[in-house]
Amino acid sequence: MLTSVESSSSKPLPLGRPRIWATSREELIQIVPEFAQSHHDVVHGGPWMRLLFLEGQAWKEDRWDGGAVIEMSMVRSFTRSLPDLPTFPPNHDGTSHNSGPAGGTARTHASAFDFPGTPDPPIQVIDQGDTYRFVQGEHIDGRMQSASQIHLDACTASEHAGNENIVLNSNQLPRPPPSAASIADLNVLAPEGGPPEIEALILAQTAFIPISIVLCRDAEIAPFKLPIGCGCAFLGFFYIQDVQTKTEDVTWEVVPGERPSTLLHGRKSWRFRFEWTPGGDNPDPSASPCNTPWWMEASAMSTPSPTAPMHPYTLLPLQFYAPPALLVCTEADVVAWKGWHCNNCGLLNMQRNLCFQKCSSWNGLQPISVEYSDVVMCGSSDGPDGLRRFTYVLNSTHIVHHLFTRNRPEAQEAPSRLFNELQADIELVPESAAKSKSANSSGPYYICHYNVSAFQEHLSNSSLPSVAPQSVHSARDLMLRRAWGYTNSEKLNASSLVIRAWRTAGIRKGCLFAAEAAPVALMCLGADVELTFWRRRTAAGRSNQADYLGQTASAPITLMDDTSEDIDEAAGGSSISRQTNQLPSIAIQSASGQTASLANNSTARTGGTPRKGGKGTGDALEDILMVTLVHGDVLVVHGGTFEYSIKRTGMSIVLFTS
Repeated sequence: MLTSVESSSSKPLPLGRPRIWATSREELIQIVPEFAQSHHDVVHGGPWMRLLFLEGQAWKEDRWDGGAVIEMSMVRSFTRSLPDLPTFPPNHDGTSHNSGPAGGTARTHASAFDFPGTPDPPIQVIDQGDTYRFVQGEHIDGRMQSASQIHLDACTASEHAGNENIVLNSNQLPRPPPSAASIADLNVLAPEGGPPEIEALILAQTAFIPISIVLCRDAEIAPFKLPIGCGCAFLGFFYIQDVQTKTEDVTWEVVPGERPSTLLHGRKSWRFRFEWTPGGDNPDPSASPCNTPWWMEASAMSTPSPTAPMHPYTLLPLQFYAPPALLVCTEADVVAWKGWHCNNCGLLNMQRNLCFQKCSSWNGLQPISVEYSDVVMCGSSDGPDGLRRFTYVLNSTHIVHHLFTRNRPEAQEAPSRLFNELQADIELVPESAAKSKSANSSGPYYICHYNVSAFQEHLSNSSLPSVAPQSVHSARDLMLRRAWGYTNSEKLNASSLVIRAWRTAGIRKGCLFAAEAAPVALMCLGADVELTFWRRRTAAGRSNQADYLGQTASAPITLMDDTSEDIDEAAGGSSISRQTNQLPSIAIQSASGQTASLANNSTARTGGTPRKGGKGTGDALEDILMVTLVHGDVLVVHGGTFEYSIKRTGMSIVLFTS
């Protein structure tokens, strides 16, 4: 079945994240049981605010372009009884009626008041006879089709079940076409009001009370798709700015019997215009509300008028915003709440513990808390693709940037695809163990190199493969896009990539980043990777800032040299092997004008294996910063030479720029 609304799989993600959301509508109802008392997706009655669920199919007139205004229609069919009307009214053109079997009569579309010379009788209706039913449109061949003609409902049919007379549908017998005058007369007889859920919305407009709207994942009217794991999200509060009512497809029929009656059938539609208004996200009166919906850019919406009154309503009951300390039981008679709202990610959680609250969502989590050295300055800001950028200043020149995905599924879609494609497209060969006695011995690492620059003639080394698979280019573009925007990012050179992979857990120490001439970036795919940065301490215990890590400007660029220690945790930490990074020689100009080669170099680091201060004589190293990279994270270092250790937690693929 074709639909006129764009499929959810091809819709883009919103610019922001919902401030209040749940994994599904069913779980939302479990958390807030009052939301289960909805009539055709409208919650009304009692002390609760009016709430509307946007779910399922949409009419072709419905409009939402992703802004702050939503226009949608609600259609209901009706059946009402009209007493004291002539049983056999003639057609508008004066022709006689068609009689059916057993004395039954067929309904026509003529006006009920077209008797020649007869004054119009007063219009009398029975209010309790009005029957509204929900009409759901269908998308066929890309256009919304009207629902089929509505006949007597179950209650009306059962009322006349014992009557021997047969009611014929006018579609079964020939009839003249209805006139415009007769149709207009029938529209006058349509009920003025609407079903309870419609009347509740109209009352909210009259009283100028906002309603809250919840967007469900399968709502076709939505111009974007909700993030992965989000089944429904609060859009916020909306004022009903306009309501337009239309009556159509009105017909009538006569039900014969001892007391014949006339039934009127038709459809009424209400077209609502909802406009978003700020407020309701935070019950704190001192906190200023957000003036922009969470799915829009701040610049896309003008600031609301300062004269507009701010409503006092909240999207959730106040107990959902209370901290756990206020939910501790102090009396024997306890009122247990069904759920609570997480301020960090916005998820509505079921209250499964006694009082302790633990969010069940991993989205939007901050990195693990580590007590850094007092010499490290830390700051954070918004990064590209919805990432969070953490900047660590180790000293006046050495800077580390961590682009964190926050474990958001939408930020990890492309990394997940690249993680699979790189394994299938590129030849990752095993690295041989440098100090092993066996020529066929290999360590846990796999490696390959690619030249992804379009100007290979400008490279001093042509031994690298010049044709890289598309997945390598895509990985490079993703890494550069996420690494862009920090200080000196324009100097980032990704003409060559070194791709490393491993399957097992372990630790390797003594690795180097030489990032004086240009920044060095890496992107993590797969399992978490922990990097610990070290600094040199003198024998007296003072940090030597001039010689940050015991490296000079002309030190070679070495990712993992042959003196680095690798501890394989899969073997219980008992085997220690020294690995060699057999990289081809690539000429790179350092800041001092000397040429540094990316090659196997056993003298890349002076001194022995790094050890923490306090043991032995001479200088020693101490860790000052630990960064955990999750799937899709990017790390950029620049300003000098860094020594670090790397901890593997599982299978990973890491891309290095060089």
